[in-house]
Amino acid sequence: MTERRLVLGLDVGGTKTETAAATCRPDIVRAAQPLGSSESGASLADSPEHLCPRSGPDESTTPKPRSDESDAALPCSYDLSDGWAEACWVDPAQWVQTRVDAYLAQHRRTWDELAAVVVGATGVEDHTRGAKIAELLSRTHPDVAWRIVNDAELIVPAAGAREGIGVICGTGSIVVSTTADGDALRVGGWGNLLGDEGSGAALVREALKITLRRDDEGEAPGVLARALVDMSDVATIRDLAFDLCFQRGPTTWGEFAPAVFLAAETGDADATRIITQAGSDLAAQVAQIVRRGAVGGQVILAGSVILRQAGLRDAFTTTLSAQCPELVVRCLEVPPVHGAVNLAIALARSRENRSS
Repeated sequence: MTERRLVLGLDVGGTKTETAAATCRPDIVRAAQPLGSSESGASLADSPEHLCPRSGPDESTTPKPRSDESDAALPCSYDLSDGWAEACWVDPAQWVQTRVDAYLAQHRRTWDELAAVVVGATGVEDHTRGAKIAELLSRTHPDVAWRIVNDAELIVPAAGAREGIGVICGTGSIVVSTTADGDALRVGGWGNLLGDEGSGAALVREALKITLRRDDEGEAPGVLARALVDMSDVATIRDLAFDLCFQRGPTTWGEFAPAVFLAAETGDADATRIITQAGSDLAAQVAQIVRRGAVGGQVILAGSVILRQAGLRDAFTTTLSAQCPELVVRCLEVPPVHGAVNLAIALARSRENRSS
């Protein structure tokens, strides 16, 4: 084993992929406690060896100077998830390997330095599928420890916690956790046609249903309908519905979510009801996963919609506090890719302990 080993984390979403890194000396890998450990009370993210930047996309491109130039913080890499939707079902291992190749080449690192890679990816719906992808990657790079999980499983470790309930609410939505035995739990995440409660795409879906029903009644377009149409390049709510239903995917649906919140800010009753119901439905899914045995007393929120929209977040917390008053709600303050890096550190430590 080289003096220092590199670990990588990837967060593969529907539209973008974020990659971040950390280096761990062998002795640190063996001695470090996982994030949120009550034994040390410290986070690996606070370790001087941790190279996953805390800043956002605009700041992370500039490494912070260090006494050892070889340890200069590696910036996060932000790329489009081009091809992942297809590769996820055809050849996900090759897609991941290509992204890791590109990141290593960009930062003049080699596979020989790499100890562990954790990938959180949309479309990896269970641990069995993740394990199969990891096995394929291990055949090509057996000296690297691999773990592939759903991208929602990055939320809790990104927050520095061992256990808890992760909620993603952005273009789509999902709730994840684990049981006391370590079994994975998930609720929701069934796409904009079947669910994704609270997500941008689901909010637009409900807005279209209401505005189209009013249009069928012969009513003039209200505030919500006009807000949706104003964000488009079509003339009527019917044209927008046709365009979204037959020409566009869920990501495009989510782009119209700001119209729902703008309409609510003007006092539109339909938009307000949609947002309130969405927050309540998402909270009900958290209550559902608790009934199924989820461990941890905290709920970690992530995703652009729920983090940016206080109205949705308030509706969520109001319902959740009534159903599960023991839970504490926190907003994730770092990119979810931090969770992949932190899991990779723990994975490298585990492998090192087994081999020593």
